[in-house]
Amino acid sequence: MQYKIFTETKGGAEMSEYLFVAEADKIQDLLFRSSKLREVAGGSQMLNEFCKDAAANQLIKKPGCKEVISAGGSFRILFDSKERAEEFGEYLSEFYRRELGGTITVTAEPVEVTTEQEAIKNAQKYLRKAKHSGKDPVSVEQMPYIAICASCGTGIARYYESRFEDEKPKYTCEICHNKAKAWEGIQKKSFLSRFIDHVYKDVSEEREFPKDVSKIAELEGRNYIAYIIADVNSMGTLFSSCDSFDKMK
Repeated sequence: MQYKIFTETKGGAEMSEYLFVAEADKIQDLLFRSSKLREVAGGSQMLNEFCKDAAANQLIKKPGCKEVISAGGSFRILFDSKERAEEFGEYLSEFYRRELGGTITVTAEPVEVTTEQEAIKNAQKYLRKAKHSGKDPVSVEQMPYIAICASCGTGIARYYESRFEDEKPKYTCEICHNKAKAWEGIQKKSFLSRFIDHVYKDVSEEREFPKDVSKIAELEGRNYIAYIIADVNSMGTLFSSCDSFDKMK
């Protein structure tokens, strides 16, 4: 299926569509800012749910919008007006900040679609320019009587709680608190559930998946643990090589 480059107004006049482009910044820093393995996994799940559910349902599925990509912190959305695309960028940035505590880079202005291939290339060029330009510095909240999150060490604490059965009460910020909440149902969802099934496929008795790094380390005599971090490279180059919106999915 090819996307229509033009839409018709009630009067029958044609109006251009605009390609909105945005990408989340420093995703690994956002996820690994928390010190607990369960929080890191929960943060990854939060990002996935934000792109697939929260952003799509609350922001993208509106009249005059067509989703091209909304996954992995990358957003490519078609709008029927430049003003609506710019307004969406403001909402998306603030929504992401509140939900995950991170930032999103949005192109200075949406790209008018003449041909899909040209719009894709121009949008990627503008996004790289916006990424390299950076953002204006902002002041950080600081008061002598405010507690700092014991997990990430940077956020302002909002809760004093025991989030897990084996954890003593401690101060946590809003984002680390939400990451821990996201962990609660993560074992039943998508990739991780398939991973657990694969690991335990030859084990007859039911076993509980380890909740923390120390439990995994106990399986090795020297208490060693290895992390595997998978991150796709050159996605921007891949997007730029596409000559249609369908191929970007």
